[in-house]
This record gives sequence, C-alpha cells and structure tokens, in this order.
Amino acid sequence: MGDPKIIFRPNPQVMSTALPDGGSVLLDLESELYFGLNSVGTQIWSLIGEGHSAGEVIEQLADDHPSQEQSVIETDFWALVGQLREKALLAKADDIS
Repeated sequence: MGDPKIIFRPNPQVMSTALPDGGSVLLDLESELYFGLNSVGTQIWSLIGEGHSAGEVIEQLADDHPSQEQSVIETDFWALVGQLREKALLAKADDIS
C-alpha cells in the first residue's frame, strides 16, 4: 500500500461531470482522454479534490461503507489512484507546480 500522508491533486486540465447514477466522467482537456468513475470512485475524486490525504480519504470511505473490510477499501483506493496517475489525471501534490 501507499503512504497515508500523501496528498494527491487532480490534474488542472481535467474536468469532471456528474452522472445521474452517482458516478462521473473525467475528461483530460489536453489529451482528450475520458475516464469513467462509479459512485465510490466519484467520492474518492471529490475528497482528493478537497485536499484530503490518502489516509483521510480511506478513513472516510471506511466510515461511509462500514460493511466493507478496511483492507478491501485500501486496496481499491490505491488501485484507482494508480490508474488515475498512470493516465496523468492525478498527481502527488508535490509534483504539481
């Protein structure tokens, strides 16, 4: 797993649009890449956008989804963050100038 103290920031070139089902679609205006998020992914995106650390996001998800095991929440969080970083939709706050 990753460092819970890390703070990520959305790429400033990425726009987010909410969908009726609670999910959202991200669009990187520079690369024209679309990326779909389900409702939990949208919650993660929103919390990251508000400046919460990785640990804070995971804690909030655990509070909101008490029937889900903490290890599954952490694994899913880091998997999504990895995908978003791979597609340059998200970066560590320290990496964005």
